[in-house]
Amino acid sequence: MSRASMKRVERLEAASGVHSLGYYHLIYASDAADYQVQRSALIASGKAKASDFMFDENEGLPVEQRQAEGPQTIPWSMSHDDWVLQMDEEHSR
Repeated sequence: MSRASMKRVERLEAASGVHSLGYYHLIYASDAADYQVQRSALIASGKAKASDFMFDENEGLPVEQRQAEGPQTIPWSMSHDDWVLQMDEEHSR
């Protein structure tokens, strides 16, 4: 994406009123060593900070159920307290 396009997207996101509180990253690793390699690559590329939440989506799954995808970066737009309140509402229905 060009620099001008990135600036335009940033302005549109700012105007929309939806603001990210941070990011979390989903990593689809084949094993623990692969997770560490992918995690290090995300940090080295600048797409993630060492303090970001990173999850191995394949952890604990049998080999035949594991997904083979590239890492995904997802904006975190809800505070922990908001998330807890939402879960409480959903469970009380």
